[in-house]
Amino acid sequence: MFDQMHTQFLNASKQAIEAMLKANAIAIGSFEKLAETQMKAFDATASATQDYLSEFKDVRDAEAIRTVMPKGVTLLKENVELGYHTVNEMINISLKSVEQFALLSKDHADTMAPVLDKVVKAAQKAGKVAA
Repeated sequence: MFDQMHTQFLNASKQAIEAMLKANAIAIGSFEKLAETQMKAFDATASATQDYLSEFKDVRDAEAIRTVMPKGVTLLKENVELGYHTVNEMINISLKSVEQFALLSKDHADTMAPVLDKVVKAAQKAGKVAA
């Protein structure tokens, strides 16, 4: 009987380890997507800002400032919009990861419930036999 409990415990441990590995894969995948999203936004913002600054450095008089300033306002607006969309995309990625974690947790709980039930029943039988 102890062999049966030992085997069930090993199976439960194996399932727990598999669930942890799946959770780790979800976390790494989410991190990669988040990092990629941030890098794309940073690259777009940095290149646009660099282009604007290279144009702005050649300003020598008031008329040139009047020409360049609206471009700066437009750049600022675009950067804020890009930041807003990036944050929304990152929130969506995070929510999808949380959903995956919840499904994994539910699946693991559903898988483990019968195994743990068998172990408890076997332990109860062992207690009655010993008494």
